[in-house]
Amino acid sequence: MEPNGSSPANRFERIERLLEKMVNSYVHFVEQHGRLLEEHERFTGEHKRMLNSQVVLAEQMTRVVELQKQLADAVKQTDDRVNALIDLVQGSTRNRRVQ
Repeated sequence: MEPNGSSPANRFERIERLLEKMVNSYVHFVEQHGRLLEEHERFTGEHKRMLNSQVVLAEQMTRVVELQKQLADAVKQTDDRVNALIDLVQGSTRNRRVQ
């Protein structure tokens, strides 16, 4: 009888089972690693698209602000012209009443 009740054949079988488990674990690890790499590449692509979208959005918002300022100036000019026209009409009406 062998020490600890194990023969060389039993030790070989245990080692073989352990090696098989290790190989299976490694295969599983490699598969998971591949999936993670694919997911990382997908995420990286989406992240780049998002950053590009943010840049475009920021540029468009800057343009909107510029256009709002131009519109405010145009509205101010229109208000000034309308007020001048009102003054002109009111003055003309007063002059007619006085006569």
